[in-house]
Amino acid sequence: MLVFVSYSCKARHSHHKMAATAAPRRPTPPTLAKNGAGDASGPAQQVSASSSLGGAHSVAFDVCVQSLMSGCVNSFVSIFTLSHRPPVCVDELAQVMFSVPDDRLPWCLERLMSAELQRRRSQFRAVLDEHYQLADYFESCGDKQLAIRHHLHALQHASESSDAALEIEAHSRAASMYERQKMLGEATVHYETRLRLCELTGDAAARSEASRPLIKVLLARGHDAMKEQQFESAKQLFEVAVNAAKAVGDVAGEADAYAALGNVTVVLGDMRKALDYQRRFLVVARESKNTVAESAASLEVAKLQDALGQSTEAIESLKSALCVAEEANDLRSINEACRLLGEAYRRQPNGLTKAVHYLREHFRASRDLGDTAILESARISLGMALGEHHFAASSGAASSSGFLGVCVDDLPTLLEWLGAGEM
Repeated sequence: MLVFVSYSCKARHSHHKMAATAAPRRPTPPTLAKNGAGDASGPAQQVSASSSLGGAHSVAFDVCVQSLMSGCVNSFVSIFTLSHRPPVCVDELAQVMFSVPDDRLPWCLERLMSAELQRRRSQFRAVLDEHYQLADYFESCGDKQLAIRHHLHALQHASESSDAALEIEAHSRAASMYERQKMLGEATVHYETRLRLCELTGDAAARSEASRPLIKVLLARGHDAMKEQQFESAKQLFEVAVNAAKAVGDVAGEADAYAALGNVTVVLGDMRKALDYQRRFLVVARESKNTVAESAASLEVAKLQDALGQSTEAIESLKSALCVAEEANDLRSINEACRLLGEAYRRQPNGLTKAVHYLREHFRASRDLGDTAILESARISLGMALGEHHFAASSGAASSSGFLGVCVDDLPTLLEWLGAGEM
């Protein structure tokens, strides 16, 4: 009996000793600072401290534990998903894979926890800033989907705040991100929402500023549609761009939209309607005092007038374009205007002398540009015009086939001209 009691006491003592060893004191959760981002040491230091509580663990394990100890359940879900997902392909062509490195996980946790805690205090400005940092980081790493997710979180919190300025900013930043990712349809949606919100605030300056990127994206989408030969869709996009520019008085945007609308209408075959659009482009360019745009508009108007058989009006438009280009010292426009004037006068009954004059100027401008292909084309055009001019001016060399026809097909007339004519 005595032996049994002694054994029982020893067993009880051993049991208490084992219980004390197996059940260490529960660590006290970190005290949250007033800024809501954890204690003074920050989550990055807390993660390394938590590793010593139960032996060596992975960083992924530690950040998940830290988020739960801090009472941030949403942050736990986000950091668990982020730290345990397999690598994702961020560049299919180069087969580049991406996963958040261990040394970056504590920083991500800090941003997530700060956003969650600041949201509880309705500090939406700080919440959006944290999500913007995360979105910028993932976009810089090529992880487009995570960048989009954090911009959408920012949009959601901005909407909750009922702060129009924050909502406008969130839509602007989301649209810019979509534009950088070449997701122009999504960018258009957010730019349009931003513009509507600016209209509701009654801020004319903000409304004008919001319209510019919208017009730019609409024009880019229209040009992409033209490359894909979706001409009707391109026309609709250009029309929307025109209306958006006119609504806020964006003269430069309106000019670009009219020019694009004229070009796509030419492809669709409505030359007269295209001429109307290019004339509007010319008017708006003159109003904005943009000499480069005015010269380009005059050239487009002249081309369409010439195509519609309005040769006299086309020549006047080309002369106007040449004057504007010379005032602006726009060498390419000068070169193009001289070329078109030379070709237009070549088709006139008595215009060979003027044709030679303008084509010679075209040749000189091409030489100044230094573009070999343009220079060789100008040399051929000038040579043909000089041949026709001298051939027509020489006595005894009259022929309905012209200079090139005589050179190729009419050897007797060519010999007669070479014997009696003057070069």
